[in-house]
Amino acid sequence: MAKLIRILLLCLIPVLLLVYLFPIEQERKYASLELDCSNRGVWIYDRLYQNKRPIDLAFLGSSHTINSISENSIQQSANCDQLSIVNLGYCRMGRNMSYVLLKELLANKTVKSIVVEVREDEDRYSHPVFPFLANSADVLGASLLYNRNYFVDNWQHIAYRCELIQESLFEDAIPKVKKHSDYGFMANADTLSIEQVAKITTNQNIKTPKQGKLVTDFYARYPKSYLAKIAKLCKDDQVALHFLYLPRYGSKHPRPREAVEYASYGTLILPPDTLLRDKNNWHDKDHFNRSGAHRLSNWLGTQLKCDGRF
Repeated sequence: MAKLIRILLLCLIPVLLLVYLFPIEQERKYASLELDCSNRGVWIYDRLYQNKRPIDLAFLGSSHTINSISENSIQQSANCDQLSIVNLGYCRMGRNMSYVLLKELLANKTVKSIVVEVREDEDRYSHPVFPFLANSADVLGASLLYNRNYFVDNWQHIAYRCELIQESLFEDAIPKVKKHSDYGFMANADTLSIEQVAKITTNQNIKTPKQGKLVTDFYARYPKSYLAKIAKLCKDDQVALHFLYLPRYGSKHPRPREAVEYASYGTLILPPDTLLRDKNNWHDKDHFNRSGAHRLSNWLGTQLKCDGRF
């Protein structure tokens, strides 16, 4: 039995190496995500690889960022026409996704400044799209400790690469990415209803058991490892790093839990409390509506210098 296992492993290792090392075009990786996040991956590929317009200031985060950051509004209130701003938010949480997109961004554009979305707490899990867009070294080299998604991510990475390898071997060409737009802002025009506000308030008043500090710190180690990687990338490329606090509607936390750590890496940006608490600025409990996004973005523009720093 032991001999059979050794033979199987010896046969499996070369196959895995081939899958991990087989060259796959970036365009193919992004194009195959066309049904996810309103075709966001296709747009990001175009903006980073095909669109020749520069990127001086980029916002990275989840759908909170997509729905909150209007590039045009920031630019107009900052009165910095020469500054090229882009919203590179991607749906759902996971700090490792910000890391992957930052690497792609710095490899393709000369960036002055980065703004990373932060919320009340760091999300403790891997982003669902990380195994599809990250390179093999980043998936294999991800932290094994504190990371419940390590083996799932590697399995999905292998399966996705096998699918893309088959496509490249048996299809004539990559489906061409054509989504030319300079800006990534998207938001809904609807406003929170009275019923929604009442439901949010009721849910906030329900007491939930608090996690102990040891448990909270344990789970925070995984996203914090990516914060350190993000900070190092910015430092190595001489890019100014900022963190923008985007809490939920009605949040009782005026600052994120890791505020001190964020401030040790860069500048922590705290929007005005009056803006965050105004229900007319929100589409749902997690996302600004279009009006709220323009108000937030106008405020950000007043804080922005023309060198891309806050």
